[in-house]
Amino acid sequence: MESLHQKIKELAHARLGKRRCLKADGVDRAPYRSFLKAVTLHLRTEHRTGHSGTAIVHARSFMMDQIIEHLFRDLSAFYAEKIPANAQLAAVAFGGYGRHELNPQSDVDIMILSENGFRKVGAEPWLESFCSAFHSVLLDLKLKLGYVTRNISDCVHFAKQDVKTMTSLIEIRLIAGHGPLFLRLRETILKKCVQGHENDFLTARLRDQQQRRHRYGNTPFMQEPEIKNGCGGLRDYQNLIWMAFFKYRVLSLDELLAGQHINRSEHRHLMDAYDFLQKVRNEMHYRKNRSEDKLYKSMQPQVAYGLGFKETSPSKRIEAFMQMVYFHMRQIFLLTRQLEESLALDPTPRPVPFWRQWIPSRAKEEIKPVDGFLFEEEWIQASSWRIFREQPRRMMRIFLHAQQRGLKVHPKTAQMMRHGLQILQKDFQNDEHVRSTFLEILSERGNVGNIIRMMHEVGVLGKFLPEFGRLTGMVQHEFFHMYTTDEHTIQCLEHLDLVWEEEGGFHRHYSQLFQDLEHPHILYLALLLHDAGKSNKKKNRSHSDIGQDLAVRVGQRLQLSKDHQSLLAFLVEHHLIMAEISQRRDLESDEEILAFAQLAGDVETLDMLMLLTFCDSMGTSTDLWTGFKDSLIWTLYDRTRQSLQGVLKPKPALDEAKKTLYPQLREKVRKSIPDDEIQAHLQHMPDRYFRNRPLDQMVEDIHLTHRFMWRQISKQDRALEPIVHWRHDRDRGFSALDLVTWDRPAIFCKFAGALAAAGLTILSARIFTRSDGIVLDSFELVDASSGELVKKFKRDKFSAMIKAVLGEGADLDTLVDKNSKTPPLYQTVERDSLEGQVRFDNDRLPSRTLLEVETEDRVGLLYKVSKVLHEQQLDLSYAK
Repeated sequence: MESLHQKIKELAHARLGKRRCLKADGVDRAPYRSFLKAVTLHLRTEHRTGHSGTAIVHARSFMMDQIIEHLFRDLSAFYAEKIPANAQLAAVAFGGYGRHELNPQSDVDIMILSENGFRKVGAEPWLESFCSAFHSVLLDLKLKLGYVTRNISDCVHFAKQDVKTMTSLIEIRLIAGHGPLFLRLRETILKKCVQGHENDFLTARLRDQQQRRHRYGNTPFMQEPEIKNGCGGLRDYQNLIWMAFFKYRVLSLDELLAGQHINRSEHRHLMDAYDFLQKVRNEMHYRKNRSEDKLYKSMQPQVAYGLGFKETSPSKRIEAFMQMVYFHMRQIFLLTRQLEESLALDPTPRPVPFWRQWIPSRAKEEIKPVDGFLFEEEWIQASSWRIFREQPRRMMRIFLHAQQRGLKVHPKTAQMMRHGLQILQKDFQNDEHVRSTFLEILSERGNVGNIIRMMHEVGVLGKFLPEFGRLTGMVQHEFFHMYTTDEHTIQCLEHLDLVWEEEGGFHRHYSQLFQDLEHPHILYLALLLHDAGKSNKKKNRSHSDIGQDLAVRVGQRLQLSKDHQSLLAFLVEHHLIMAEISQRRDLESDEEILAFAQLAGDVETLDMLMLLTFCDSMGTSTDLWTGFKDSLIWTLYDRTRQSLQGVLKPKPALDEAKKTLYPQLREKVRKSIPDDEIQAHLQHMPDRYFRNRPLDQMVEDIHLTHRFMWRQISKQDRALEPIVHWRHDRDRGFSALDLVTWDRPAIFCKFAGALAAAGLTILSARIFTRSDGIVLDSFELVDASSGELVKKFKRDKFSAMIKAVLGEGADLDTLVDKNSKTPPLYQTVERDSLEGQVRFDNDRLPSRTLLEVETEDRVGLLYKVSKVLHEQQLDLSYAK
């Protein structure tokens, strides 16, 4: 770093220091531009050659020091005749610049401090002129400024009003100008804003930390982490230093180490992590040429490559890079949170009044250890490190104590446990007492997720369940995942806890299922292991298949009964089945329901699969679980449960069913519609139409068909135009579209194409063709760009599209290509695309072939698939 600073200083002397950069009308800005450009290019080159992140941000800060120091000198010379001899003026850095940290696109926080340059209203003319010129030059250099002009009383006033302003002022440093004035400011801030306000500041900073972490997901394991403000980001580190200043008057990790407030291991981990994240942020700023702090998936391959991760495959490059990101963010998150809690718990020493020395103090009641642990307020604390060395079982038992009493592990005890994990050997996994303690923890419905999270954070969970430990920080390449594999798993457990507590909009729907379970620990364990197979990738084997083998191994090690071992393995192997069936298959098909019921076997297994599916989906992303998906899975569950209980009986012969339908329809259909139209509808519709079509929908179908028939005999030339009917199902989160028209070649393909051209995503489609040539197709849709209900302008756009396609013979391929430019909501990165798969199944359904197409989603996908099917003369009856 010294060599970097020396080069910058030499360059500043050569371009800015040999002569004053003055012209007749002010400061000559060309030398400043030249210096800034030269150093910026040099630092970018140094970054590319592998310089540390902190070295680059410190060097950029030093570069800015040279600019401001010389500019302050030049302006002072230019305005020498106007500035009073007794003027007290200083340029002061604060905020990130104050702590010597400037990333390539960071704001430069600079304050002009003056004590005698202000009048009762506004500033003196000489100060206005000086500050205006100072500000103008910096803006001309295209710098991002955080610029203020203050006196000392202003600084104190604003610091007392806002904790963020207070924080920025504890890192001030003098760049140029009147030194005694700066020292007076620092002393005043310390005396009036810091001393006596320590506990208030610590409380405010902890509250701010909590709110910020909640805003960024409460975990460092986001698939798209926020490098600056996210959990485990740069701000966590900085917040620790700020709190340490108020507590111990130190402003660096080195001072915390010297004061024995942290140990050498913690110091090294924090320094390494902070340096790496600074390097990542530098690369992000260089790549984007703007301030960017969120590490988007689309950016990760390029940032990884720029930082030396050269794997050819983008996915492998991302894995290696993001593992490093998560490792360092986890270190910062856990260590800073532990140290923050310690700072808040340690009492701030206060002076004892003279008169208190003569009054005897009340003896504090001694807390006696229980099983080697002390229980005080909200914390459980080890009485000494020896209790774990004497009985390593306590490494598991502490979490049972915490669960039973609603306590948190004290930060110093957590630190002690992390540093002592080496005492947990192979026999710890097989210890009968540890095993029973772990299963007892899993049996406490509604209070498992937070305990497992604490266990994972100190490292005990990975030692006891290495099958889970290997998931730590594992990247998930699926576009829909928000978290790493381990964080996703713990989120699933926490969502199951919420089901027990009946909290959340969807969670309460599942609470009765959870209350009725006899063996909740099996479900918690299945959730804990459902993605364990992702850590052991094998060709031609899915993670569910591999996970089944791991579940068997864990079940045997935990000495579960044979039945419970089989149930655990089944749940892990089939944890995706209900989502796949409900979202891809025809739930109106009795054959589908009977096949799934046969697989599930009994109601208890079905209940566990249902809960596992819901929690797995919510743990992936709460935004992805919609009313539509919820209604689908409940339809699957209800019909399967009926089948398992023998309630789902074979449907009566269709002729008999139609006879019973007629009076019901006649009662609900408008009186103006004659009986023969209702009879014609019953006669001409295909058999599958009557199997599960709701009665109210049949009534609506008859009304739409009646309107279409009237259109045929009207004087308007609109016989070929379809009847278009929209409705919104807000609870299920989609818009429904019904279309009635004459059958003609590729009619469904044209419908799908017009919907794509209008920018709509098809969730499902039902296709019915009457024997008299009338087509009745139903679609469930959302807006492709937002995933929301279809707005009026999109509905009107579709009406215009379908009219052009059916009536005017418009080129549908051109319309789709031209109008469906909306990118899908979820996209893969770079060239790491999903390999398409096509599967045919002639066995599942007796009268139809099931076609499954797995590929990246895009607007117009169903149109392209249906077009190929039409060209191959294949009839499409259902799509989802």
